[in-house]
Amino acid sequence: MRLASCAVALVIIASLAGCKSEEGKAFVGNWIEDSNSKTPAKITISEDKSGDNHLFAVKITDLIWDKETGIHYNTKKIKAMANKEHFLSAYNGDNFIIFDDRLIYNGDRYKRVE
Repeated sequence: MRLASCAVALVIIASLAGCKSEEGKAFVGNWIEDSNSKTPAKITISEDKSGDNHLFAVKITDLIWDKETGIHYNTKKIKAMANKEHFLSAYNGDNFIIFDDRLIYNGDRYKRVE
C-alpha cells in the first residue's frame, strides 16, 4: 500500500513539474500593422525566459516625425506579462489584445507575418 501511495505521489509531482503556462503563447511572433501605410509599424513579441515570472519581451518599431530630427524609425522595448490567454499587460501601461487572429495595440490592428 505504501509503495502504491509513493508511486501515485511521484506521478503527480512529475506531471506538475512538466507544466508550463500557455498564457500569452498566441502573442509570440512578428506582427505588422494592418493598414495601407507604406511604412507600417512592426511589433515583435518573444518569451523572456529570465527570472521566475513568465514575461514577454515586446519590441515596437514605427516611423515617427520629430520637429528636431525629422522622420526616423523609433524602437520601443518593453516587458509584458500575460494576464489571460488573449491579453498582455505591459509594465508601462500598454495593453495588447488578440481578437479574430489580429493583435490590437493602441487602437491599431496588426496581422501576423512569418
